[in-house]
Amino acid sequence: MEIKSFKLKNFRQFKNINIEFSQDADKPFTIITGGNTYGKTTLVKSFLWCLFGIKNFDDKILLNKEVIDLMKCGDEEEVKAVLELDHNQFSYRITTKELYVKLPSNEVRIQGKAKIELLKIGNGGNAIPITDDILVNDEIDNILSRDLSSYFFYDGETNSIEQITKKANLTSAVSEIMGLKMTETLTDYFNPLKPDNVIKRFQSKLEIKDPIESQSLQDSLEQKQFERENKLDLVKTINSTINDLEIQLTEKERQLDENKNILQDQEEKKDITNKMNKLIDDKNSTFDSLMSLINNNKLLDSLFAYSFLQSDLQDFLKHADFTTEKSVSHITEEAIDELIQRGYCLCGTKIETHNDAYNHLLDQKNYIEPRNYGKHVDSFVNNELINISYCSTQMDILSTTAGDVLDCISKLDDYQERLDKIRKRIEGKKDIGEVQVEIKNLEQQKSFKEGELHYINSSTIPLLDSEIEKLNDKIRKLSSATEKNNFIYKCIKYSERIYKIAERKITKEKENIRSKLEETVGSIFDEMYTGNRKIIINDKFQVSTTLADSSKLDTSKGLETVMNFSFVAGLMKLIKEKINSNSDDDVFEQDKTDDNYPLVMDAPFSNTDEKHISNICLNLPKYCNQIVIVVMDKDYNMASDKIFSKIGKKYAIKKQSETFACIEEEF
Repeated sequence: MEIKSFKLKNFRQFKNINIEFSQDADKPFTIITGGNTYGKTTLVKSFLWCLFGIKNFDDKILLNKEVIDLMKCGDEEEVKAVLELDHNQFSYRITTKELYVKLPSNEVRIQGKAKIELLKIGNGGNAIPITDDILVNDEIDNILSRDLSSYFFYDGETNSIEQITKKANLTSAVSEIMGLKMTETLTDYFNPLKPDNVIKRFQSKLEIKDPIESQSLQDSLEQKQFERENKLDLVKTINSTINDLEIQLTEKERQLDENKNILQDQEEKKDITNKMNKLIDDKNSTFDSLMSLINNNKLLDSLFAYSFLQSDLQDFLKHADFTTEKSVSHITEEAIDELIQRGYCLCGTKIETHNDAYNHLLDQKNYIEPRNYGKHVDSFVNNELINISYCSTQMDILSTTAGDVLDCISKLDDYQERLDKIRKRIEGKKDIGEVQVEIKNLEQQKSFKEGELHYINSSTIPLLDSEIEKLNDKIRKLSSATEKNNFIYKCIKYSERIYKIAERKITKEKENIRSKLEETVGSIFDEMYTGNRKIIINDKFQVSTTLADSSKLDTSKGLETVMNFSFVAGLMKLIKEKINSNSDDDVFEQDKTDDNYPLVMDAPFSNTDEKHISNICLNLPKYCNQIVIVVMDKDYNMASDKIFSKIGKKYAIKKQSETFACIEEEF
């Protein structure tokens, strides 16, 4: 398939454009440049609309907005795309139209689905118009099947080059591209485990002894075969789910890899936050201890004892003139007056005016409270001397505790300063911690699906296979030993033999393709990638890379771009070499494939550095005869010097307004 020209009329922002593509094998590049929102992605998507009627747009109204504004109620306008191409010695003109009408509400409505028409032109110039939908779809499918289109047309939005080796239908696509599809279809037709197979049809022709039992067995057989088909469909669904999870995992791991610095900052932020929370708890606990020391009166006792020592209050009594041995406590003047009035002492001594007892009591009034404080001072001194014994220890504890609180506050200030700097660095950045959680959840989902898949493949399907085989044996045993049946049995055996040969062939050819593809892609990858990595392709044709000295996978999106370009180029190289039709012992003739597929890509280099862009552009023409790149100027400029001699056509998208753009050729 080689595209010659492409025209668009009223298709979104493109009112009227006509692009002719380079068909020079020495100059395979057609470059179309344009800025953001200029319509680059729209242009690539329009190819798929023209070929298959696919609308990969949120807004399903394709008619140009300016055209809509000029329409009056009842007016009709059409959107049209015309693609001209060559394929297998025929030229084709594919025209897709969609009609719109303006409603009284001032809105536009699509008048029916898009109509695709095809003109097939032979070498002699004979043109065959094809308008029937089924025939048109069959003809386009022969040129490029819808399932394969995503491997050659990349809009960069719904389908990017980074996704190619993660597609769920990759195995089927490679089989079709490499010419194994017909053999696989034939194998399915002879597969005795399939609901509709050749062996079942032969068995229905057998002359049966007990038709009723035979019918019952046939019904059971059909039921088991359909159960098996349902399980196989479930396997495809699970594989697709696993594939989607792997794509999501790759993207999340890439985010993780590209934001290692942010991850370190976020981990440090988390660590500092945890330390600060613990430090705040320690500070609060220590402060509570400090307040407890202050509030239990021991602080005042300790402070007073400390002042007692500093002021030498222990010598106070030595200098007090009221200090005497006659001082007594706990006796008041009122008590002495009461004794004198009563006339005798507690001991029985008679108290009379001016006798010795009377005079002694009057003299004692000078040595009792409140006239004499000697006992109080003496008691105070003795008490403070006791307090002094633990004063030093209490003050040390108090000082240490207060110091611990201040240390906590100082550390909190330091942590807060570091935290503020980290927050400033990661402000507005994605939370990589959340990405790690998402990765863990995706891995758990993937593990669960893989377990489910393993159970179906290792238990459920083998059990159904065994039951189907037993039912087939029972059906055969019911048949009569007639000449007709003997002939049918021979046909069945031939069918079984064909199935086994075809199955072995497919297995052998797929491994051959896988091995050749791995070798070829690896060689091309070495030319495109500046590093020391190795390409690995598994039995599902999924591609990955490993470091040369370890099994650590690289999740760089730039690396994936180079890897997937290598895969596409390797696939095209093998198509040209026809590795699927060079065996002399082939039982079945292989599918015939066109040597050429174009690559049409929007912004394929947005995740790749200048060096790798140059390497890709230099090597792609070795394997691809036609390369159409819709790209921003800055990405084109990175490789323009290297590929200038390989450019056959160059265009620029000129944006006139938000709803109108044109394309001009540049020479």
